[in-house]
Amino acid sequence: MTNPAMMTFNEFMEHVNPSGKSHPDSAYNRWTVTDDDFYLNQWKMADLSKKGYKQIGAFTSRGHQFVIMTAKNEETFNQQDFKIYDVDEDRIVGSLQDEWGTVLIMVPHDYRDFGIGKQLSDLALKYHADKDSGGFTFAGYSSYKKAHARAVQEAIANGTYTSLVRDGKMTKERVIEIVSSVDKKSINKLKFDTSGNVTTDSKDWLLYHQDDAEFIIYDKRLIEHYKNGELNVTANDYWTEKFLIGVAYFQDMSSNSKSIGFNPARIFKLHGKDNIKKFLLECLHTQMRDDYDRLVFRPEEISVPESDAYTVEPVSSLKPFMSIKFKEQPSLDYRKLALAEAKYRKPLDKYGEFENTLREFADSID
Repeated sequence: MTNPAMMTFNEFMEHVNPSGKSHPDSAYNRWTVTDDDFYLNQWKMADLSKKGYKQIGAFTSRGHQFVIMTAKNEETFNQQDFKIYDVDEDRIVGSLQDEWGTVLIMVPHDYRDFGIGKQLSDLALKYHADKDSGGFTFAGYSSYKKAHARAVQEAIANGTYTSLVRDGKMTKERVIEIVSSVDKKSINKLKFDTSGNVTTDSKDWLLYHQDDAEFIIYDKRLIEHYKNGELNVTANDYWTEKFLIGVAYFQDMSSNSKSIGFNPARIFKLHGKDNIKKFLLECLHTQMRDDYDRLVFRPEEISVPESDAYTVEPVSSLKPFMSIKFKEQPSLDYRKLALAEAKYRKPLDKYGEFENTLREFADSID
């Protein structure tokens, strides 16, 4: 399948609209979610389930909760169709589907400012980049242009262009040509080094922690991508892999304290490289020690690295759990780090939407 990020914008337009067709916005602007003409307005979640649609993502916009559903359409040779469902209103408010061999994206007029077109356009580029668009309205053209720009920006961020140049599969001049067709300022973001990776300099890391048992270390540039509208649900794996450095949290197990002889806190998630895990274990231990005696974990679920700072031993009264005993109390003051993170994040995330997305990303990590 064609990767739009490997083309300039004009090349991409020629690829998806070879005939150069256009349509007046009036052809589609008449649709509202309550119009009988918007034929999806009667579809409910139950209808989607009956037709085999499965949820693949979710997002929040302007106080509404939306889920993204998909299914293969047997009538169009098993091509992928997508629907966006408004949970609060119990109705379909967006559709990406085949229309006589071309791409049809529908968003009712009264839902044009919810980011639904953005989500559907990104899906169109991912799953239907080789299909004729059938022509664009002005709004459709603008939406595709922004989606192509996001694909290019993602290729910059994840090191795709750097890797292609390093491996001799693309010239620097070609990369600059593609990027400048989207945004000449983005050329400054290109780094033609030998790593091909997003930098992992710890000065760019932040430690998220609230008044609970959750710790998240993330690259602060994730907020920039959020502000640019790039954190779409179709690329969660990319964002978690590149920008989530570590995740850890524990759960209460005090109900077992009488039977095992101490008050345990169970490590429910521990993610990151070994040095990150050791740091997060110190965070967990420092937070839990006022209310619990020891951290415990199941070795088939959690991988704990070896360290001179603590010992790991089985709990005979709570098999198959293992316990972690620190030899000395860690002197780590994670609260200062958490306050620094909040001070940096909150002015950029006044309504807490990035915070919710960050926690969703952390929860998605196995």
